[in-house]
Amino acid sequence: LGIYAGQLPQRAVNITGNPFVVEGYYHIPFNEFLSITPAIIYGDANNGTTDETTIYGAVRTTFRF
Repeated sequence: LGIYAGQLPQRAVNITGNPFVVEGYYHIPFNEFLSITPAIIYGDANNGTTDETTIYGAVRTTFRF
C-alpha cells in the first residue's frame, strides 16, 4: 500500500495555481513471477483558464524472469 504526490511542470508563465497529481496504489503479488498493482490517480491540471480535475484508475502488471 502506498501513496505519492508531485507537482506537474507548468505549461505557461502566467499560471496562478500549482498543478499536481496524487496516486494511491496497492501491490498484490500472485507468485514469485507475477504481481498486479491497481491504482487510483487524482490530477489537478489547473492551467489558469480552466479547472481540469480528473480521477482515473490504472492496473500495472509485472512479470519477472
